[in-house]
Formats: sequence, C-alpha cells, structure tokens
Amino acid sequence: MASKHFTLLLVALTIVAVIFISGCAGQGGDTTKKNSGEYPACPEELSGLLTVSMIDVNQIAAIEPLGAVNGQDHMLPVDHVYYNSNINADPISTILPVYAPADITITKIAKHQNFEADGTPQSGPEFMIDFVVCDGITLWVEGIHTLSPALEEIYNKSEKSYNEGPLNQGAKATNYDIQLAYAAKAGEIIAWTGGVNERDSIAVTAFNENIKQLEGVNYNYYPERLRTAFCYIDLYSGDLKKSIENKFGDYNMQSKNGVNGAEGYTATFTPRTQEPKCGEIIQTIPGTIQGDWFYGSPSIKDNGENLESEGKTLSFLHKNTNPSYAIISIGGNFMKTGAMEFVPNHSGFINREPSEVTADGNVYCYNPQEGLWSIMEGKILVQLTDSNHLKVEHQDGSCTGSETFTSPFTYQR
Repeated sequence: MASKHFTLLLVALTIVAVIFISGCAGQGGDTTKKNSGEYPACPEELSGLLTVSMIDVNQIAAIEPLGAVNGQDHMLPVDHVYYNSNINADPISTILPVYAPADITITKIAKHQNFEADGTPQSGPEFMIDFVVCDGITLWVEGIHTLSPALEEIYNKSEKSYNEGPLNQGAKATNYDIQLAYAAKAGEIIAWTGGVNERDSIAVTAFNENIKQLEGVNYNYYPERLRTAFCYIDLYSGDLKKSIENKFGDYNMQSKNGVNGAEGYTATFTPRTQEPKCGEIIQTIPGTIQGDWFYGSPSIKDNGENLESEGKTLSFLHKNTNPSYAIISIGGNFMKTGAMEFVPNHSGFINREPSEVTADGNVYCYNPQEGLWSIMEGKILVQLTDSNHLKVEHQDGSCTGSETFTSPFTYQR
C-alpha cells in the first residue's frame, strides 16, 4: 500500500526539498550557532525539554516518520517528519495554529519556493522557521502558510537575503530569508499552517550538534544537516510524548468519486509499530548493501551536498512507515531516477533482504513487485565486492536468479 506521499500528495511534498545553511545552497536548518554560549545551556537530560505540541494533538491525523523517499526529489532519506491534518475535521481547509514547543529563540525565517527546470513553480511559496531551544539544539519547521502578526511585521520590515540551490533533475529551490532573535514563550502561537485544499501541515527537523555518530558510516558523503539530525520526539516526555508518538505511521488517502474537499476522500491510518517509531534517517549496516551508496567521492567543499542533486545516490532502505517493506531509491546515473517497494525475501537471489546481502561473490537481482508501489521498469543487479564498494547495473526484463553483469557501475560509501 503506497503512502500518500507516493500517490495523491507527491507534488505537495516537493516543497520540502532544500533550504540553506549559512547563506550557501543546500538543505536547511540554521545550525550555524553551535554551543556559542549565546543561548541557555542544554540540560544533561534532554527528555522533557519540549512541553507543548506544535500542533494540537487532536488535530494530528498522523505523522510520517523520518526517512521518507519518493523517487522524485527525495532520493536520500529525509531528515524531517511530516504532519498530516485530520481530513475529517470541518473542513479540509482548517487553518491550524503552530505553537512554540518551549521557550525558544527564533533565529531565521525563510520564504521558500521550488521551481522546475523550465521555471514552472512546483508549488506556492511558504515560510520556514528555524529556532533554538537551548545551546546546540535547534529545530526547523516547514509548511508555514501565515506568520504570527509579530513575526510577519519583522519579516516584512527586514532586509532579505536571496539564495537558490539545485534540486534533482534540474529543478531549483529559492529562499528569501532574514536573521532575527525573537524570543517566544512556550505555547505562544508563532504561525498558522493549512488552508484551502491543504491536507498537510508542518514538517519538523531537530538538530543536535553533540549527537553521537553511527559507527561505520562515512559522514563525508552527507550534508551537514543529515549528520546532526535526530527525532524531535525524544525532546518530549511523559503522556505528551506518548500521545504524539502514537501518531507515527502511514496515512493513506484515497479519492472517491472524483470529489474535491474533505468529503471527497477516505483515509486510513496504520501506526508504525517497530522501534524507533519516529523512523530512521541513515540506515547503513556496514558489510551489507543496506543503506546509502554514492557514485564518486564528495569534495571537501560540498561534503556530499551535491551528490543527491546530481543524481549520484542509490539507497537500499526499509520503508519509513512500515519497515517490514523494503525500498530501493535510485537517484539516476546508471538509470533514470526511480524507486521500488518490495517484501524482502530471506533466501535466494531475488529481492533479498538488503541487510542479508554481503560480499559473498553472488549477484543479487531486484525488480518491482506486483501490487506494490513502483516508479521504475526492468531490474537492478547488485554485487557487494567489499564493505565499501557495490557493483550495480540496470537491465530490461525480470529477475531470473541467474543474472550476470554486462556493463556495471561501481558505487561506494
């Protein structure tokens, strides 16, 4: 069963693609002020740091966990979660307040819009907000359609910086942003999300400058934000944490009778039961094909920032809403962009569980599985030659279990 981001709302999600760090093109989050002493020190125990839900819990239909890919613009697993507004609310155009989750300092506001390679807007503009909770912990909120009066006044009167950066397949992202230092109290309304025909609300990323890095992962391939991102739910505690955590899962919307508006859809929510319920970003398991692969080496300058936009990534993942399914996300290069979902096999050489494919000398084959989401044709051959190198090739036809390479590409990590 495909998630809404792979079906009805794929276009809506392309707005969550790239914002900018320190005035440079790239995916966002203001992580420039690290342990500066300018903000209150973080407690040793971060649980309970956030005390207010950013969206009224009763208005949250579901939250899509970390690690989404869509085979279009999100080729590497994304570092933010997506909120879904309740379509059974009256009406679908409900505008929801966004609350400060703690005493925070808002440091950046950006007006963001993505454009296709030919200049056609992918969606309408929206705002993104960065804020500091304590020294070294920052959050980024996207999907803002209206700023609070105080923030709107500040934004309108401030000088804007313009930035743009590349997206996949020649598209680009643009930002008009301001820097500020606005103190908001826990529970204060800082913005509103939603509007006519808006079924999503906010997307949220949290960054921790002191996060422990995963063993066996070469972080030089990843942009800065993916190195420090973590699940913001860990900043809550008690019953509030449980009530939000129970919202993680798949929210599948189906149109009925071609009718628009709330009355034109049915929706089902399937909670994610596997831990961590908030999902995972980097899923690499050293010694297997599971995780992210890259064509070429990252330069010192970009630290992997451009590899995704250049179509040089390949990922073998587990589905963020239901890890019992596997997903292959193809950035391009050895074939056009694409993705496929499958139920992994635990034996044989066809659609084998990625964490079970090792450097055993065998060639494994993957092809779309009938009845599951896919935006590719043909089959993908892979062979792990050692822990850090993967041979891969796209061929026509379906897997037989006895494939051989003719002209493979070599990916690394």
